[in-house]
Amino acid sequence: MMSARVRIGLLRQGKKVPKTPSIFDPMVAMLSPQHVVSCSQYSQGCDGGFEYLVAKYGQDFGIVSDHCFAYESGLRVQENTAVPCEYQCPESQRYFVHDYHYVGGYCGNSSVPQLMEELVTGGPISVGILCTPDFMHYQSGIFKPVEGAERYAKNPFEDTDHAVLLTGYGEENGTKYWEVQ
Repeated sequence: MMSARVRIGLLRQGKKVPKTPSIFDPMVAMLSPQHVVSCSQYSQGCDGGFEYLVAKYGQDFGIVSDHCFAYESGLRVQENTAVPCEYQCPESQRYFVHDYHYVGGYCGNSSVPQLMEELVTGGPISVGILCTPDFMHYQSGIFKPVEGAERYAKNPFEDTDHAVLLTGYGEENGTKYWEVQ
């Protein structure tokens, strides 16, 4: 999976995306991950990217709704090519980000209590995580990586290989966990 395929649901919140007149309600419409993967100069398409730069792209260029540019998984298998930046929708269906920030003020400075507080006060948070190969086979429940499993880590800047949307947290039988999409 690529980091640029961010569940941009965080940007759907009223405080993150200004309300614009269109047939889509920005509070409900899912913004297009494919638009970011295919069109953003700030990411590397299916080869990676950073959540913060998705927000920067949304601020500079706007992001269209998923209705206008639906997600296609990775490369087009038959052609072995990336999905091109081609979509059909009016400019009124392009949404711009006007506020984004790192929890904790800068990259790497967030703490568990800060993330929990931001979830409660601001809603979902886009985060990067580093996974083991068995994560690709996760189906349900609390994920526990195989002990001693080698982690994916191709990124020279940060130890992350997946972007997910942090939506909640909890504890079950003494095991604390994060809820993600």
